[in-house]
Amino acid sequence: MGRKSWLWWVATLLLLWWSCSSKIAMADKYMKYKDPKQPVGVRVKDLLGRMTLQEKIGQMIQIDRTVATIEIMKDYYIGSILSGGGSTPLPKATAADWVNMVNGYQNGSMSTRLGIPMIYGIDAVHGHNNIFNATIFPHNIGLGAARDPELMRRIGDATALEVRATGIPYVFAPCIAVCRDPRWGRCYESYSEDPMIVQEMTDIIIGLQGEIPNGSMKGIPYVDGKKKVAACAKHFVGDGGTIKGVNENNTVTNMHELLSIHMAAYSDSIIKGVATVMASYSSWNGRKMHANHDLITGFLKGTLKFKGFVISDWQGIDRLTSPPHANYTYSVETSILAGVDMVMVPYNFTEFINDLTYLVKNNFIPMDRIDDAAERILSVKFTMGLFEDPYTDFSLINQVGSQEHRNLAREAVRKSLVLLKNGKTDNNPLLPLPKKASKILVAGSHADNLGYQCGGWTITWQGFSGNDLTRGTTILGAIKSAVDPGTEVIYVENPDSKYAASSGFDYAIVVVGEYTYAESAGDSPTLTMADPGPDVIKNVCQSVKCVVIVISGRPLVIEPYLPSIDALIAAWLPGSEGQGITDLLFGDYGFSGKLPRTWFRTIDQLPMNVGDPHYDPLFPFGFGLTTSKSTVARSVSAGATGRPHVLGIMVSVIIVLVLLSLKSSLKEIMEELDLIKQETMEELEQSLNQHENEGVPENSLLEVKEEPSLLEVKQEQEQEQEQEQEQGQEDVAATGGGGERWPGWPGESVFRILVPSQKVGGLIGRKGEFIKKIVEESKARIKVLDGPPGTSVRAVMVSAKEEPDASLPPAIDGLLRVHRRVLDGLESDSSHPPSTVAGKVSTKLLVPAAQAGNLIGKQGTTVKSIQEASSCIVRVLGSEDLPVFALQDDRIVEVVGEPAGVHKAVELIASHLRKFLVDRGIIQVFEMQMQMPNPPVEHMPPPQSWRPPPQAFPQSAAGGLGYGNSPHFMPPSRQHDSYYPPADMPPSMEKQPHQGISAYGREAPMSMHSSSNNPAAPSLVTQITQQMQIPLAFADAVIGTNGASISYIRRVSGATVTIQETKGVPGEMTVEINGTASQVQTAQQLIQNFMADAGAPPAQTGPPADQGYNPYGAPAPSMYSSAPSNAGIPGQSGGYGSVYGNNYGY
Repeated sequence: MGRKSWLWWVATLLLLWWSCSSKIAMADKYMKYKDPKQPVGVRVKDLLGRMTLQEKIGQMIQIDRTVATIEIMKDYYIGSILSGGGSTPLPKATAADWVNMVNGYQNGSMSTRLGIPMIYGIDAVHGHNNIFNATIFPHNIGLGAARDPELMRRIGDATALEVRATGIPYVFAPCIAVCRDPRWGRCYESYSEDPMIVQEMTDIIIGLQGEIPNGSMKGIPYVDGKKKVAACAKHFVGDGGTIKGVNENNTVTNMHELLSIHMAAYSDSIIKGVATVMASYSSWNGRKMHANHDLITGFLKGTLKFKGFVISDWQGIDRLTSPPHANYTYSVETSILAGVDMVMVPYNFTEFINDLTYLVKNNFIPMDRIDDAAERILSVKFTMGLFEDPYTDFSLINQVGSQEHRNLAREAVRKSLVLLKNGKTDNNPLLPLPKKASKILVAGSHADNLGYQCGGWTITWQGFSGNDLTRGTTILGAIKSAVDPGTEVIYVENPDSKYAASSGFDYAIVVVGEYTYAESAGDSPTLTMADPGPDVIKNVCQSVKCVVIVISGRPLVIEPYLPSIDALIAAWLPGSEGQGITDLLFGDYGFSGKLPRTWFRTIDQLPMNVGDPHYDPLFPFGFGLTTSKSTVARSVSAGATGRPHVLGIMVSVIIVLVLLSLKSSLKEIMEELDLIKQETMEELEQSLNQHENEGVPENSLLEVKEEPSLLEVKQEQEQEQEQEQEQGQEDVAATGGGGERWPGWPGESVFRILVPSQKVGGLIGRKGEFIKKIVEESKARIKVLDGPPGTSVRAVMVSAKEEPDASLPPAIDGLLRVHRRVLDGLESDSSHPPSTVAGKVSTKLLVPAAQAGNLIGKQGTTVKSIQEASSCIVRVLGSEDLPVFALQDDRIVEVVGEPAGVHKAVELIASHLRKFLVDRGIIQVFEMQMQMPNPPVEHMPPPQSWRPPPQAFPQSAAGGLGYGNSPHFMPPSRQHDSYYPPADMPPSMEKQPHQGISAYGREAPMSMHSSSNNPAAPSLVTQITQQMQIPLAFADAVIGTNGASISYIRRVSGATVTIQETKGVPGEMTVEINGTASQVQTAQQLIQNFMADAGAPPAQTGPPADQGYNPYGAPAPSMYSSAPSNAGIPGQSGGYGSVYGNNYGY
């Protein structure tokens, strides 16, 4: 019995052991990250916890196809591959060739320990443009002319299908740059100079990735299955605003302009779920974007809550130094710390791995930064479904260049063309052309060249010339297909004038433009047409009635040739489907495109964008003549000679179609206009149908009531709209009731009013009761922005979502309540009366310059109407009058008058400006920028001294007065009855950049100075360059950890600061400071403070390198800061920041 019991216990224990072992084994085999039922966050966390440092770093690398092998993918855990600049598996490779190649590389990735799939990326910027026989859509500038977000979605969908057909799940598109200067070689990659159009065009992301389902969280990367691709918004940020349009150069602007012009489309892209963002080669105010922690990590990932990954541009981190790759360890450290997650290496990946491993293991880069990068990359891969479906099959290969997609591209071409001229007079239009003619001439180098037609980024990086590298239809081929079989088409690329005049051509089609280019190769200081284009226009158009089609990535110099041209079309870079052009040339469809950017007269006008004060274009932004399919062109008889005219069937038909929104039949239109008698309608309708098919007999006209031309009607409508805007009338139809929305809709109305600091307490109330009541009653958000100590004025920001149906919108209501509260305080305070005399008060609003210009109106009509209605003086002050905390492109709108009148004027101004809406996410950025954090007391430049400085601190040649914090060196106290400094004294530190502001930031009129009636000295803003010598041992103190100190110095002072070794003087560094005198002085003092903290003696200060004109000898401190810039600094090519190594600037 005992033996049996013992055996039973042994068997039970063995069974338990086997059971537990099986469960443990099963637990080991189960991995959460491989379970598609688990949330993405859970899967990422599980996988991240299993990864080694080398596996995480591998995920951060993207290498080019030319260096990738299956073994490399496996041994180095490479996270991504790209085909750069047309890198293909084979010449004219098929979709199947691409699929086999991508799957082969994926085999290497999937055979690693954890089986993490790689992601293959490619430039697909106007269709799948690197692939033989793919559909090539118009470049972005043409799509911006179409202005059709729904079309963008369909193009994105078609592009995604063709890209996925080749096994690739990731595209480096769209480019959402806002090109502000057409001299830039990438301007055709930009949709428009108008950020609002660029925002609308981000709908292509929905086509590429899929639309985020209803109820799902917005702003999270989203890719909807195997027929969609991950998109990439590029290039972050400001790449379209570089000086003189030089590629990869410096964009010099303030934060407000950066956000409102260049950043706006990124917010839209993130909301639409964009998976990745690419950093720009360019710099912002001298700092390379690949090294800009504040914008990449602080703003993009922080403020905008971007959850995808940031990828560098091709060798983008190498270019942080000059020459590139001069100090690669520094480049790796700086870019990764700035927030770049994946690096497009693309060749020297082992060097990158070694450097990044060293930096992490030696605590130069924290491990959590690596974890953050890997987490973002893995999140996108999980979201795309790559872990479940890492390989591609051949089910989609027929999508490449499908007829459906080519039809879509043809539609896009039709919608992108902009008609700039149609006939030498309004009464004699040339277009549409007759299909039936005796003989027509086609001329120009671009008429029969598919490569020129497609532009750069087609098959190869720079594009190609000829017709044999991809499939498509040239413009010449499309013309031959479109005309009547009996029409003889003669093509001569560069005919002479004698041939053109003597050959009896009925009309000529001239196709000229630019040769192909991409990026820096396209930078052009002249924007001239490629030869022999000008000669072709001259030789042909002086003797034959001609239409000129311009194939270009931007506006070109055209005004000298315009008088001889009968019709002019901007066709941009239309892509592979030339029939889209002939669809409009011959009247099958009507022209509808509008200029996405301003067409200049002369190159010396540039940069010139809509809203600029010097705006005087040849063709303004938004211009575009229209025609209609209903316009019937008569054929030219076989016996016609000379320069034939083209007869159109009544432009009034076009007008009717525009004004009556395309009634269902001609009969309905005529009934409504009562143009002809009822009994003739059916006959007229039949006649039109007949003539559409057969052409109109010569000398035959439809007898209908004469109407003004379409252009005249459009111009009259535009004038009426401008007059309504100038009068400040609220157009309810434009903001509600299903009508056309205001720009930026739905958005927020934002107003900023300047309030004397002494009145802020009365506005807020002891426990905030007053401002709380205003907020509750108006439903607006109100924020009193902090100002530096001693500030005599504060900015109050009032904002709310625009409600067009409200009798008094919340933002305006809030503004008026704030203003009334301030006015009541001013009127009742005898110790602090209004800033004007004779019982009048002054109110000042801060508004962007573009809004200020709109407020003035054409010839001052808008501001005049406000003045008449309020009996006040209303004026817009110049940039020199801005308080220091204002943004650079802000302007002050000042209203002076009786309190009641001023209040009325503020209401009228607000009512006029309410239509300028902004995204709510941008408002907090305004707040941050206008209340930069004050430096610590020990680092804060002291008030400007009116006496000699202490002997311990030598006076600098840059006007560096006022060292030390002793009260003996404070300026004399001011009288409280004036907001202005005495005329015989220099401005106080109130007006130093970021340290304080004047009452209203301007010099007072001569009669208003409290202590002198002498005229005030003219305000000068002189840029100077100052050098300081400091010991090498204290360079680290000035630079700080990860550049924190020098970044702080630049931010607070507004100056450009670079540090480099002093040539010929071992152990000494030269600090070069560029800016206004006050900026230079502030930077010097901050440098002294950082060095003093590290135990350094006072630094030696050299004379200014370039003072410019200054009647006062040593430069006096300027009240007004200007945007930091490296322009003009010796050794700083193109305004770039300095390098690390021999040049230690960041």
